[in-house]
Amino acid sequence: MLASTSFTPSKEFALLLIGPPLSGKTNVAMSFPTPYFFSTDRKLGNAVVRHNNKAFFYDYPCAEPDKRWDTMCAALKLAMVDPKIETIVVDNLTDVTQFLIDHIIAHGGTKLTVGGEKVMEMNHWQPFKLLMTKLITTLKSCGKMIVVCAHETIDKDEVTGMLSYTPNIPGALRTTLGAYFTDVWHCETELVGKECKYIVRTMPTPRMALGNSLGLPQTFSFTWEEFNKQLKHITTQPK
Repeated sequence: MLASTSFTPSKEFALLLIGPPLSGKTNVAMSFPTPYFFSTDRKLGNAVVRHNNKAFFYDYPCAEPDKRWDTMCAALKLAMVDPKIETIVVDNLTDVTQFLIDHIIAHGGTKLTVGGEKVMEMNHWQPFKLLMTKLITTLKSCGKMIVVCAHETIDKDEVTGMLSYTPNIPGALRTTLGAYFTDVWHCETELVGKECKYIVRTMPTPRMALGNSLGLPQTFSFTWEEFNKQLKHITTQPK
């Protein structure tokens, strides 16, 4: 049994960043301090240009589809213990889920095929959920800031007609994924005259289950300086 005196304040921040392509997710992630990117789509160029002279680290996935999950996990494991890295960015989770599906198909003995291609069977979805959530919880345990980017999917309620926005990943996990993060933000764009303005939405709406642990404004144009001003959230956990 531990006494209350054994608790020490520690900063914990794990962000799920969702939005359509070209909405600024990678640019937002690049704004965090000394980031490491595991970039699944190799699209860092725009963020690098916008953050001129920003120090960052990165890895790309290997060429063999059935090896991408294992090599990604190995790369992230090294990043978690590298003292030079302050923020770990997985960009993007939509591709990472395909890496995991390919991994399970390669090692799970699937016999089900669709259009001549092997696909996961029903009994594979539970291991899929366990491995995906294990990846997220392991990243959170390393003590660094975590940012996970994901494309979004739009669902329509057949009864009410209301649209809802969730991470574009397969299975039931997409509706519960946000619970594994301290924050869930949505990236969107707004046309102001001839300029495209990048907006971050942090507060929930009827269409989006967002989360904001830092007291940030409901919407804001993202910069690290603005975010750093708001970094007041302190959690407690046992030594």
